[in-house]
Amino acid sequence: MEDSKDKAAFSTFCGQLSAAFRHDLIQRAEEKFFRSQLTSVSRLSPPDVVLFVAVASQLRQLLLKSERDAAAYPGTLSETSIQNGCSEGAWCQLLQGKNIATVFFEPSTRTRCSFEAATLRLGGRVISCGDMQTNSSTKKGESLEDSIRMFAAYSDCIVLRHPEKGSMERATRALKDVRVGRPPCCLLSAGDGAGEHPTQALLDLLTVVQLRPRWWEAQLKKIEGDSSCIRDPNEKNNLVEHQPEATLRVAFVGDLKNGRTVHSLALLLSRFDCHLTAVSTEASALPASVAERVRENFKAQGLSGEERLICSSDFPEAIRTSDVLYMTRLQSERLDHPVVPTSGQQFPPSDYQLTRGLLEKHARPHLKVMHPLPRREEIAVDVDDTNHCAYFTQAENGLYMRMALLSVFLNRGTARMLLGQAS
Repeated sequence: MEDSKDKAAFSTFCGQLSAAFRHDLIQRAEEKFFRSQLTSVSRLSPPDVVLFVAVASQLRQLLLKSERDAAAYPGTLSETSIQNGCSEGAWCQLLQGKNIATVFFEPSTRTRCSFEAATLRLGGRVISCGDMQTNSSTKKGESLEDSIRMFAAYSDCIVLRHPEKGSMERATRALKDVRVGRPPCCLLSAGDGAGEHPTQALLDLLTVVQLRPRWWEAQLKKIEGDSSCIRDPNEKNNLVEHQPEATLRVAFVGDLKNGRTVHSLALLLSRFDCHLTAVSTEASALPASVAERVRENFKAQGLSGEERLICSSDFPEAIRTSDVLYMTRLQSERLDHPVVPTSGQQFPPSDYQLTRGLLEKHARPHLKVMHPLPRREEIAVDVDDTNHCAYFTQAENGLYMRMALLSVFLNRGTARMLLGQAS
């Protein structure tokens, strides 16, 4: 997916953080996120995002190393490779003794399975409820609040997906009067209707960081407010933010009205220095409320909200000018009435279908295509084996980011162990 230069830049990411910056991230993990909740990206400040990207990148390296060692030395994984990875294998025991309940009122492949895989990779246990609508007491009329109270009694963390926008607030209120005398139960949103999907936004941003590491370095400098947060002697007198690779232009394409992944990622990216384009039909445009919040985030940085978020219907132009193309499917489950093509129409409109031919005609060599998946007709399968395809790596990053989230929320020592030793 990435160029070799970009891979090298990303692989040394944690080592580029100054000791003072890493200390600040460790404090954030221990004081702000331990045993708490994440139901919206609005809770995340730029340094918070750095924390989760840093922890996820460290866990990714440790897991990949253990897998390489297992392949090279079959049958010796438990003692050798894991212990060499991190403090006698402590990283793969970060969730030891913890129960994580995946409570899904909507279908899911990537989100639920990656949360469950992340739990198992870190030594935790899973209470898996992937079909709450038909295979639980919900079918008997049990309220969301009562279901949440029950799962809080059985688990240390609830990963919740629900079709109703605002359901996370209901779940949060239900958790306030349970587990008296016990540590609080964490709540992580796995999506609420057409609202938000904060953990998807974080894994998407992790993917963007991998694709545009020079852009991320420039953001780190601005967050720290001092170039001391990046230590790269080879670029001592070269301002990272002035390099062409340090810019970021992302185009969101498709059903932006109902796509919660777009809402969360646009809100998260707008906390940083970048340019966003929303490409859609008028009927599927980005909600005005989301666009307003995105522009307010840019304005808070002293940037022009109107210039940094542009709404357009010109798909070829977006392909020509973007670094990242974020494709989305039609959210048919959010529509009041089934979509039935008439008079030769199709969904999505052919003007918004990405093909190898369109990429060959319009895309710059470094353009990468992302998609939260599942995809339908909006990306042709002939895009899969091009250098532009990044959506399968994006899905894999869900494992690493959710390992980071679960370990930070449930183990106070995670950031200190992983970032304190980064070099």
